[in-house]
Amino acid sequence: MKKVIIILNTSNLYKELVQQSGRTFRAKIFVTFSDGSETVLTDDDIMQNSLVISGGTSDEGVFSIGSAIIGELDFEIDNSSGKYDNMSFEDAVFDVRIGLVTEQKYDGTLTVEWLRKGLYTAEEVTVNENYISIIAYDNMAKFDVPFSDVHFPATLGQIYAAVCNFCGVPYDSLNFPNADLQVKTGEYITDDTSCREILSYIAQLACCFAYADNVGIIHLSWYSTTDYNISEEQKLNGTVTVSGVQLTDTDENVWLSGTKNYCIVIDDNPLAADGTAIKNAVWNQRLIGMQLTPFSADIISDPCLETGDIVIVSDINGNTYLTPITNIIYRLDGKMTVSCDAETIKEKQRTRLSPSARIIAAAKRNTAQQISEYDIRAKQFSELTANAMGYYQTEEIQDDGSVICYQHDKPLLSESRTIWKKSVDSFAVSNDGGKTWKGMDSTGSAVLDILAAVGIVADWINVGTLTGVEIIATLGSIAGWKMENGVLVSSDGTIKIDSRNNIISIYDANGSLLFTINSSGIKLYRDNKSVGNIGYTTNGNGEHGLAFNIDNDGSFMCWGKQASGTTRIYDPVFQYTKGEGFEFTGSVKIAGNLTVNGNLTVGKLNGYKLMKDTYTSSNGTMIQYWGWKDDN
Repeated sequence: MKKVIIILNTSNLYKELVQQSGRTFRAKIFVTFSDGSETVLTDDDIMQNSLVISGGTSDEGVFSIGSAIIGELDFEIDNSSGKYDNMSFEDAVFDVRIGLVTEQKYDGTLTVEWLRKGLYTAEEVTVNENYISIIAYDNMAKFDVPFSDVHFPATLGQIYAAVCNFCGVPYDSLNFPNADLQVKTGEYITDDTSCREILSYIAQLACCFAYADNVGIIHLSWYSTTDYNISEEQKLNGTVTVSGVQLTDTDENVWLSGTKNYCIVIDDNPLAADGTAIKNAVWNQRLIGMQLTPFSADIISDPCLETGDIVIVSDINGNTYLTPITNIIYRLDGKMTVSCDAETIKEKQRTRLSPSARIIAAAKRNTAQQISEYDIRAKQFSELTANAMGYYQTEEIQDDGSVICYQHDKPLLSESRTIWKKSVDSFAVSNDGGKTWKGMDSTGSAVLDILAAVGIVADWINVGTLTGVEIIATLGSIAGWKMENGVLVSSDGTIKIDSRNNIISIYDANGSLLFTINSSGIKLYRDNKSVGNIGYTTNGNGEHGLAFNIDNDGSFMCWGKQASGTTRIYDPVFQYTKGEGFEFTGSVKIAGNLTVNGNLTVGKLNGYKLMKDTYTSSNGTMIQYWGWKDDN
């Protein structure tokens, strides 16, 4: 899995100035209203000391795995002039930028290095006499809807993609630990389970935390080391080391990796079928042996510091500790509160708290209409483009006078993380400062992380080992078909193809299941309940035929021709009635309690008579049966 560096990229000048007294920050919020209109809020519009941004990667008071915590934006708009009287901020989207002034010229012109701090949707809007109070949540809040019924069995990766698409939120990657872990059943998921809880359960089994980044994309990520230093003006209690992880599966089996001395406990996870998840090497690499220093401090504010960053903390005695930041409350005009929420060894041993998938700051949202992954990506791209930040440009002149052009996110190319490179051979982008590149070359070949497109010709695709379902899930809908939770569905909903389980299901126009087909045969349904099976069977002589089983009350055997050319049972049309027997098309009826001795000849059906006959198996057993015999 690629390493995600969570700390926001800044220039060296920013790093120098942000620690100095007298530094000045600016705020700018791009607002998109529910009707599509837009406005921009600046420092003049935002009430002083009101802008607060909070977020986390772990539950408060404990260090937990798999948290999916909603980021929150709180601020107040100055409306003393009545400027915003006719604007409704209900369901508005706020794109927040915080900037550090890096230069101020004599004419008052400012140079500001802006950092993007997230996309938030209004949750609570309170209109007061002179100001408007806003509480807004990031895209994680969109997962607070009832869980969409995913078809099981499914992998964690498939469930993750289905849940994100259902909630209308783009995801970063399906390449995360245990993404291929198979979840056989969803029977342990209750009706009131939310999509955010499912996201949390997935993150738990992947040894990750889930978060929405500053452009609204959902990530499953882990803590990343930085060179950030924090000075704490008190003595710290020291470091604790995670010694193990314990998982209780859905069958109440307990699985342990490591030791119980300082153990992370995972229970009540309905996707945990067995201990496979914690047998993955990622737990030893990431969690077991991880050092935590519980602390909470109010420090000089710096918007580039993010939850998920591992920092160096120095206490009043000069002791230094390496520890992750699990919760941050950022204030534009004051100090920010940062913490590592973890228990001491004594607290851990005393309480034995289980940090399994606790959900905090619950936001009640309306269920969103399910849309395709392409629509989600297109919407996210449109929002990103609408309020895009500017770039800096560097030109590299070659010996022949040609130019390679670089466009980058910081004044110096060497300090930039996002870099666009244009040359005669390629147009590429790097998100790691030029270490790796994606893009398109002059021949039209492309290297991309995600492809979401409409109208792609299937002949252009080199599918490799992908299954048909995975291809369609990636490309979105095709003519007359759509994807629902990994199942290919006809436009009218009467045909469903589940290639993972090799099942084809046929429904009537009212949505009632008629029959399913798989490698075992055909299963019949009435009122969505199974009423019988049709499948191939073999007798002792190796002869094959069809076996009919209706309501488990009896069977009807339909055999092919014997070597002699006679037919044991012809292919009649019949109706089975419980307690009454079989009624064949024509004049033949056999009652349920009918006993016949001898060769009783009854009415003909297509040239055949129903006659008593015998069959001798290879072991000498003689069986009498009624069959259709050629009348000639």
